[in-house]
Amino acid sequence: MASHRSIRNPTFEIGLITALPLEARAIIGLLDELYIGKDTVAYAPDPADLNAYTAGRIGRHDVILMHMPRMGITSGAAVAMNALTGFPALKLILLVGICGGMPLASDETEIVLGDVIISRNIVQTNFGRQFPDGFVIKSDVESTFRGPSHSILSFLAKIEACTDTCERRMSEHLASLLELPEFGNSQYPGPIKDRLFPADYIHRHHNAQDCECARGDGACVAARTASCEELGCQSDLLIPRQRLQCQSGQSPVIHLGAFSSSDAVIKSGWHRDQIARAANVIAFEMEGAGIWNFLPTVIVKGVCDYADSHKNKAWQRYAAATAAACAKTLVELWNPSCHGISKLVLFHDNSF
Repeated sequence: MASHRSIRNPTFEIGLITALPLEARAIIGLLDELYIGKDTVAYAPDPADLNAYTAGRIGRHDVILMHMPRMGITSGAAVAMNALTGFPALKLILLVGICGGMPLASDETEIVLGDVIISRNIVQTNFGRQFPDGFVIKSDVESTFRGPSHSILSFLAKIEACTDTCERRMSEHLASLLELPEFGNSQYPGPIKDRLFPADYIHRHHNAQDCECARGDGACVAARTASCEELGCQSDLLIPRQRLQCQSGQSPVIHLGAFSSSDAVIKSGWHRDQIARAANVIAFEMEGAGIWNFLPTVIVKGVCDYADSHKNKAWQRYAAATAAACAKTLVELWNPSCHGISKLVLFHDNSF
């Protein structure tokens, strides 16, 4: 648990943003120090900055946690603009939270629940043209996001070069967090709860004859909030996950790839795969598109579901913990003198 001390006019090299308490608690739990005192509402130098903050330290970096008021692209943009007002010297943003993930990365590497995705790029997949035969994502130069800056590309190359070391350090931070009594409900749910169904197998009543589930391709309203056990989803259709067959394979792994960002929660395996093929993404989140072009951003998110109709909240707390542990690892890895960066900020959010 972080120690406490009064605020002492810190020079912030790291900031953090959160949407919901779920992720905020994980990040605060990993602070080496939590700053408290009568001036805790006065971190932002500009009174026009409307963000709310919590401050602390990770390693040698003072950190500022910005609390996002709600999820979504618009909220992300508002927090980013306030951050520019209050902290105009920000040079690096880590957007930290939970996300939906593809079962396989673009190179066919397995992605399992609890893994962490780090962004190489981002695509706003709800921005495009609706034709009679389908939706086409806009991908022309004027519509796409600018690529990462040289300093961020250099940092991503550094992460990729020492991924094994990052994963070990991330696991150490995760273990420390989960040892705290208040994170007893954030423990690893177990491989038996990592359930992947075929993309076209819909989460609905499979034995009912008198509801919408039996009459079409969708599901009734009640089915959308019921568990797989309640609906009778067939366990014999589950797709085996090779990594989960051994204990070592259950440790969270870091993947680098592109994110889909939109205001829609993806709860359809078929649509998930369609978006992934069209946009070449491996993860799905809801805030990055509001931040990416305002601030130099790296997204760091834990996979809490497979973005299909069987998704539930069982993995959210653990995925938030793995993302926070990874973010702390990246903060420790960042070297301002090498990257020409004076401040580092982490955005924290809950997309689901």
